[in-house]
Amino acid sequence: MGIAELWKIIEERETQTVTTLEDEAAAAKEEHNAQGTGQFCPMVIGVDTPVIMSQCTAGTYGANQFNGMVPLEIFLYKLCRLSQTWSNVVFVFDGPNRPSTKRGHQIPVDDEPDWYGPCQKLIKEFGFHVHMAPGEAEAELAALNERGMVDVILTGDCDAFVFGANTTVKHSPSPTRNPDELGLFKTSSLLAKEPTAFSRGGLLLMALLLGGDYTEGVRGCGVVTAYGLAKCGFGETLYEACHNLDGNSRRHFIVTWLKEMCNELRTNSRGHLEQRNYVTANYLCEGTFPSNEIIDLYAHPITSFSPGQGGVNSAGWTPSEPDIPSIARTAFEHLGSNFRKHEEIVKRFHSNVWPGALKRMLLSPSQLFYPDEQLLQTSSSASMVTEVKEAARRTQRQSTVTRWFRVSFSTQHLSASLQKALNTLETKPTKKKQKVDLSTIAIWVPAAFLSPLIQAMKKRRTVPKHLRANKATEDKSDRTLDARATGVKTASLLDILDSELSHEAPKPAAESSAMGAAASHQRAPLPFPLLDNNTQTPAAPLVRRNLGFVDLTVEIDDGSKTNDTPTAAAPPVHRNLGFLDLTTDNEKIDVIYISD
Repeated sequence: MGIAELWKIIEERETQTVTTLEDEAAAAKEEHNAQGTGQFCPMVIGVDTPVIMSQCTAGTYGANQFNGMVPLEIFLYKLCRLSQTWSNVVFVFDGPNRPSTKRGHQIPVDDEPDWYGPCQKLIKEFGFHVHMAPGEAEAELAALNERGMVDVILTGDCDAFVFGANTTVKHSPSPTRNPDELGLFKTSSLLAKEPTAFSRGGLLLMALLLGGDYTEGVRGCGVVTAYGLAKCGFGETLYEACHNLDGNSRRHFIVTWLKEMCNELRTNSRGHLEQRNYVTANYLCEGTFPSNEIIDLYAHPITSFSPGQGGVNSAGWTPSEPDIPSIARTAFEHLGSNFRKHEEIVKRFHSNVWPGALKRMLLSPSQLFYPDEQLLQTSSSASMVTEVKEAARRTQRQSTVTRWFRVSFSTQHLSASLQKALNTLETKPTKKKQKVDLSTIAIWVPAAFLSPLIQAMKKRRTVPKHLRANKATEDKSDRTLDARATGVKTASLLDILDSELSHEAPKPAAESSAMGAAASHQRAPLPFPLLDNNTQTPAAPLVRRNLGFVDLTVEIDDGSKTNDTPTAAAPPVHRNLGFLDLTTDNEKIDVIYISD
């Protein structure tokens, strides 16, 4: 699909800017952490859904020919890999105003595969978003990318550059590599190397000469000739005329413009062609190139921002977590025998769905981390952090992320959500059960995405040590090192985060934090009121000796009323009282005061 051999030109001149989605996401997160203001907005990936669906369909040939919606199963695994990219994903579909003819074939408007509906359902269940374009998905994505609503376009169609895309990914995630390692191609770096050939006009001219979805191109014109003519500036002048001229004015301009280009092909007066090309010049002069209709399809595509369209409301494109029970039910209903057996479903979800679900938890704006319990919690899920390792990560491309953590999570809550759905489905038992430990799973996390946990630990350090929960077992159980690891820093989460805070002085406990309430673990306030400076302190409730509780049933007014049972005199309740320590073995109950 797309323009013939245009990717070849781009790849030859854009090899230095290939990066990964994970590097881009981590860089954005590090920049946000350095600024320390506002809520982090992850990178938004816009997916050219028709191209991805075509890839899934092509992968089924020779594999039981569409039995049981095989393309949908391939699409499911692509969703699993996209969920691991630390990004927010928007899937854009073709709309009713797309061109009815592509590459000489008529395309009915209602020509959709059987798995079109389940495909959209799975997208939403994974926490991603569906957007219907009025015309072609590539043109819509380019318009969204140009306006900053989408940060990068995931497509295999280079037409997106002709439509004005700024950042494009050529390949979708592959199972043979890390799912985040994708090559990004940026128009800005292309323009820096060749501003004329890779401008909107230059790309438009190459599309018309080489051929694409809308035209067969010009006979005898190859990629080298098209690139040379674009460097001469013929594309820029044509693009300006398309936006400034119409009707007879445009037709007269094209006649003059075409003669100049044919003369350049015969003479190479500007020196941008490798050789003179009489064959292409003759075909251009004798034919009807270029067609005004084809020019408008590239220069004026129908998008949500075209006249008469309603625009795009991207406020709802916020990251959300996957709906595990719904994914399980959809997979059971549509994906055949691979998702019929109970143990097989659990195993596939553990390998493919859980890593993305945990990363989405770390991206969630509602996340809370409880350091003493090592519990990560969001509005819809929770998981225990069982182990943290700082280690060097080996990838096929050298990563710009300098610090990686291998974080292990308990899958108990995720497995419970899955089991809830499986209990309502008629799954089959597996005959041969494999003894595999599925209670925990480890994922790679850039250091930047552990910052909320580090902030929680900073807040935790403001609480006196004797007030923290589990203080008796903290040093023994939470700080054990794994002696089996060699050359790798292996410790509990508290150890790793302690090293992050060792060079920082403790901050006041009153410092506000998004996770302060959860991380501080301060005891609940006393049920009787604290008084102002100008108010006389009333008599305190009587504290019974050695009973292990505070009697709060005593009426408090002016201090004249007491219990019928004789008790020891209780300490007065000051207005700045912190808490009552009931853990002492002494006869006298200690009262701890916190100064103003």
